[in-house]
Amino acid sequence: SNLQAGTHRLKFKAYATTVDRFVEVGYLSNSSDVSTFEVLSSFDLPGTSAATAASFSYIPTNIPVGVTRLAFRNIGIVGGITTLYIDDVVWELSPNCPDVSQVGYSGVTSTTANINWVLGGSETAWEYVYGLDTVTDPNTLTPVPVSTNPEATLSNLLPSTTYKVWVRSVCGTDLGAWSSPATFTTQCSSSPTPFNENFSLFLPNCWSTSSAGTLATGPTASSGGFWLEDGFLNNGTTGAARVNIYSINRTSWLITPSIDASAPGQYTFSFEYGITAYTGTAALNMGSDDTIQIAMSLDAGVTWTEIQLFNSSSSISNLTNTYSYSFAANALPVKFAIVANDGTVNDLEDYNFYADNFKVEIDLSNTSFDNATFTAYPNPVKDMLNLTSIQNISEVSVFNLLGQQVTVSNINATKGQVDMSHLATGTYLVKVITEVGTKTIKVIKE
Repeated sequence: SNLQAGTHRLKFKAYATTVDRFVEVGYLSNSSDVSTFEVLSSFDLPGTSAATAASFSYIPTNIPVGVTRLAFRNIGIVGGITTLYIDDVVWELSPNCPDVSQVGYSGVTSTTANINWVLGGSETAWEYVYGLDTVTDPNTLTPVPVSTNPEATLSNLLPSTTYKVWVRSVCGTDLGAWSSPATFTTQCSSSPTPFNENFSLFLPNCWSTSSAGTLATGPTASSGGFWLEDGFLNNGTTGAARVNIYSINRTSWLITPSIDASAPGQYTFSFEYGITAYTGTAALNMGSDDTIQIAMSLDAGVTWTEIQLFNSSSSISNLTNTYSYSFAANALPVKFAIVANDGTVNDLEDYNFYADNFKVEIDLSNTSFDNATFTAYPNPVKDMLNLTSIQNISEVSVFNLLGQQVTVSNINATKGQVDMSHLATGTYLVKVITEVGTKTIKVIKE
């Protein structure tokens, strides 16, 4: 009854299931004939889900006398399907203080976030509130005033936590309505060392996947790929991560959280891996141009470097294999990733690559290791490597120069032997762990 008065406004929320869609608001000059629809305004719909639905307000003008209803129209696009959802439709008295709209955020870290919003009119003052995503009523929170610029920085946030933020305009003693909430999640803080992940849950908190990107570009999709939860080596259905490699041109990143490796010392990254056929536990070779890259980032995921490449010549077994890589302390957090790619050749091989028990450990300070009383002989060695120390030797691990663990021995004595007779000729790294320290030596196998 008051469409022509100019004193009321239309408010509604809407989204489309695909991007680049819009909804029209207008009226019918003949309420029984949809072909008489007259457009008053068109509203772009940035959201593609109920969680990202946008709020709109509109004061209609130039509506002919006698028209008593407004109408929404979904005109669609040529050659496509457009599905719209509209909710919370309100016709109300226009407030003296216009409502803000399109609250956004940027620069989200583990403890801070920047927020911004679009002015409702010419107002120069606002209030915002924020709280955990479980909060549903902004009036239960304490407003924070903002003036001049429609932006603010939230601080002292909790890592890996989802928040909601609302904004309203302030016009003297009048207040606009609270905006629809903007929802964001803070980044994870760096995980401490030692770091362990056995995939008891999938995807673990602060891990991520991506379906696109090379090591040169880094992951370019925010999710996706073909990493799933499964039993290690197809034993059971949980407790490990696996990626199916089949078909062509499929990229799958599995990315660890940022890990703090800044304390002085030598670090070791390791995980268990293996390959089986897609069904069952039989051994199967990789396809002709399939690759699995182990990558490391020394700057929390900005740039990536390959530290290991598996391909059709790697002969990965269907047993438990251990990959290990040593690195020095780093000022910035480090990340690791496994990047699987099917290549361009549609090979017949259909197999799973499994990963489990990721670890990043810092070696005990070598200053505690008693070098004066430790001996390892003979070097070069043909079969048995003898080890002696005044300290109890708990474990000895042998790695090839690719960082792969090839044998491990539990000594638990001050003297012991490591059988290297079965190893190929070459250079190996022998890691000796005692009750007070760790030492790595280079040994030549004849």
